[in-house]
Amino acid sequence: PPRPADNVQMRIRFTKMQGAGNDFVLLDETRGLLGLTAAQYRFLANRHFGVGADQILSVRPAPAGSKNIDFAYAIHNADGQEVEHCGNGARCFARFVRMKGLTNKKRIGVSTAKGRIELFVQPDGNITVDMGKPVFEPAKVPFKAQKEEKRQ
Repeated sequence: PPRPADNVQMRIRFTKMQGAGNDFVLLDETRGLLGLTAAQYRFLANRHFGVGADQILSVRPAPAGSKNIDFAYAIHNADGQEVEHCGNGARCFARFVRMKGLTNKKRIGVSTAKGRIELFVQPDGNITVDMGKPVFEPAKVPFKAQKEEKRQ
């Protein structure tokens, strides 16, 4: 019997990469945003029913009028929520945009939810990331604990 046609509207091209033990699904949204919901990010990251990933990384065009920014970078955890930073993912991001021919720069400025970061392609092919100054003040660290543990 003939096989039913795929739902063409539901196809999403992706690349799967890993960096330092974390695995990522990368989406090229430079030609148009996919408009995925938190539930769709969760499904995509699901290791049993989706592609499986620690995070989904979206490559987007630089914000209009921005200087020294080549791309925007959206990062979604496996639970579907958007997060601010991911160093391992940023290295995969840099490798992805060069591999796909989106840039040939060795210094790539990227806009994230937290602000601007810089990615550097080293002469040996390794990628380093300048994520800005670290934050050590507990009240400014974006962390939500499920419950407070008592120290003994």
